[in-house]
Amino acid sequence: MRNAGRTQGAFLRYLALFSLLCFCFLSIPAFSQTTIATGSIQGTITDPTGAVVPHATVTITNKSTGQNRVVVATTTGAYSSGALIPGD
Repeated sequence: MRNAGRTQGAFLRYLALFSLLCFCFLSIPAFSQTTIATGSIQGTITDPTGAVVPHATVTITNKSTGQNRVVVATTTGAYSSGALIPGD
């Protein structure tokens, strides 16, 4: 009879562990779903001849809110806005 109690206890422990692992495994997709609510603008500033324009100032305006984002291009004319909230 003593072994029956141990066997049942071990079975319940394995069942609890299995249930926990199943819960964790099945809940991963729910936690990994994300919604991207931002965008970005990046590019290179060039003049009409195609030469890069270093340190150019770029102003990005959200027409819906009137909010401006000002970025300065690098020495190679490259710029990136960072995260922007979508809008007009």
